Amino acid sequence: MHWTVDRLEGDWAILECPDQQIVRLPRNQLPADLREGDLLQVTFTINHQATTRCRQQMNDRIDDFFTNP
Repeated sequence: MHWTVDRLEGDWAILECPDQQIVRLPRNQLPADLREGDLLQVTFTINHQATTRCRQQMNDRIDDFFTNP
């Protein structure tokens, strides 16, 4: 999947997704040499540790809500 760098606006990069949606991302999360017109190769991976931690925190909050009304 490729996203196109439409333009750079200050600290933000405005990207066009393959489905033509526009996404705004902080430039500091992208390659430093990013330029308008560049194509970004986008790959998503699951962060299993963070997912487990987040789910546990949510379960803890739910348990706390029902045990401490």
